[in-house]
Amino acid sequence: MLPQIRVMQIRKSILLLGILAIALMPACKKDKDDQTDNFDRAAMLEVYRDEFIKPAFTNVNGLANTLETVATAFVNNQNTDNLEQLREGWKDAVLSWESACAYNFGPAGESGTRKTLNEEIATFPVSESKLETILNGGNYSLNDYNRDARGFFAIEFLIFNGTEAEIISRFGNANNQNFLLALCADINSRLNTVKSAWETDFGNEFTGEAGTSVGSPVSELYNEFVKSYEILKNYKFGLPLGLMSGQSSIEPKLVEAYYSGFSLNLAEAHFKALEEIWKGKNGKVAFRDWLNSVEGGPALVSETEAGFNSIQSKFDVVNNGSVMSELIENNPAQLIEIHTEIQKNTRFVKSEMSSLLGIAITYSSGDGD
Repeated sequence: MLPQIRVMQIRKSILLLGILAIALMPACKKDKDDQTDNFDRAAMLEVYRDEFIKPAFTNVNGLANTLETVATAFVNNQNTDNLEQLREGWKDAVLSWESACAYNFGPAGESGTRKTLNEEIATFPVSESKLETILNGGNYSLNDYNRDARGFFAIEFLIFNGTEAEIISRFGNANNQNFLLALCADINSRLNTVKSAWETDFGNEFTGEAGTSVGSPVSELYNEFVKSYEILKNYKFGLPLGLMSGQSSIEPKLVEAYYSGFSLNLAEAHFKALEEIWKGKNGKVAFRDWLNSVEGGPALVSETEAGFNSIQSKFDVVNNGSVMSELIENNPAQLIEIHTEIQKNTRFVKSEMSSLLGIAITYSSGDGD
């Protein structure tokens, strides 16, 4: 009987240990999410909210408002001076957008049939056939699935596609006038909605939980940063250069801002904004500081910074006044070098950074990185 009693005692002990382990599982999960590692992620989130995200949306919303104002002035008095003011207003607004385009979560994220703010106001290339249909018929909806017929690059098509005389002549048509004003108002409205949310409820919620689990503010911020990095790599360079899987040749018309020739300016602004998100500014905590606080992080910081410096050096080689689509057609080597350096740095900001910080990549890029 003694052996049987002993077996029963052992089984009872194992059962109790199992129950205890199950009871402790939520606490263990919380510790992992919270990662009590002496780095103040709550303070980091406050920096991103107050120093990066809110100013970015405030600035681009203000410039979108200015764009709407100069568009109205042009519609009311169609001349070369007002067209030039409209074009400069567009350049200022879309350039500012590059500092906000990585924050496609929360109020700028998907909701129902609405896609991310980036998709709703900055899809490129636009569909010339859809835009021509709208301009010929005067019928459009800015809440449908035709995201390639609205936003910043639909405005670009209207005000840069053709000579100044041709554009001014076309704007004698009421359809062009009404569509331009509707596009500007739509961008301004969408940006204002996102800006207001960051200034109120969502801005407060963003700093309320500093864990790293899927869906947390840290996770969403990081994943959108990496996704934006891959948009720069794949869509602003890879596709027009003909470097993506399935492509057999260059496709210059796929560049961002094809009609204005402003593509390189936007691509470099996008890159600099991403580098600043990673590195931080004004001496305040950012992802770089977090990496420096974890085992293996300083080495990755060094590699990543070297990568960013190499990318910038490749941008510096390209003449600032160059038209990207023309370079792709005639002398793409310098642009391919930029793409190559961005590609090399992808594993540092994506897989290796994700691993060291314990943040899961929650989207599929489909490019093997």
